[in-house]
Amino acid sequence: MCILNSSMNNNSYSIFFSIFFPLSTLLADIVLLDPPFEFHYESVTIDISSDSVGSFNGMIHNTSSDVANLAVVRRLNAIEEGWISSICVGAICYNEMIDSVSVEISAGDSIPCGVLAWANGFGEGTIQLDIFDLNGQSEHVLVDIIFYFNETVSTITDDGLQEGFKSFNLMDNYPNPFNPVTSIPYFLDENNFIHLSIHDLSGKLVKTLFEGKQNAGHHSINWNSRNKYGESVAAGIYFYNFSLGNIIESKKMILLK
Repeated sequence: MCILNSSMNNNSYSIFFSIFFPLSTLLADIVLLDPPFEFHYESVTIDISSDSVGSFNGMIHNTSSDVANLAVVRRLNAIEEGWISSICVGAICYNEMIDSVSVEISAGDSIPCGVLAWANGFGEGTIQLDIFDLNGQSEHVLVDIIFYFNETVSTITDDGLQEGFKSFNLMDNYPNPFNPVTSIPYFLDENNFIHLSIHDLSGKLVKTLFEGKQNAGHHSINWNSRNKYGESVAAGIYFYNFSLGNIIESKKMILLK
């Protein structure tokens, strides 16, 4: 009887393991296929503003209980000739020649991820982002972003403001995007006191480039990507503000690393 029971128990265990192990393997595969992150964004249709820069912004969130090792890849860069696009991950917008960036995100943390597009002329373009787990490349998040650039014309109806705008012309900085130096050109119709300063996305003053009286004519002032303390600033979007009296004009520029 003991031998018979032992044989029956062995058979039972054999049947149990033959069922359990394939099932546990299948369940493990299902868990591994679950992506460890989510990518949140509002819109994939971006209107490039009159200053020729458009920005797509999203947020990668690590939904796992471990560090997520992810890759952000620009799979498609179908933009107009003369246009430039840049991958942005965290606080850095990378050189337009860089198509892939890797990033580590701690459990439960998030990191910004997006694309900047600089338009040189009217048109439209499509950029595709591919975000995937470097430790398990079976799960991909693909996003097609469409940038449009059409000229917009604004009309100033206040006579006093019209006269003020006739006294200077603030032009686009060049190059833009840039690294690390860009030139800001402008024209004064007459001798006047002007103020030219750099600000970050939050509006915080980064550096005052010039404040004082200048003669009429063409002028150009360089910015070397350093703040008022002489420190190099992080890559990203900055604004240069030009003021003459109570009239202020602002333009956007992109620093790449």
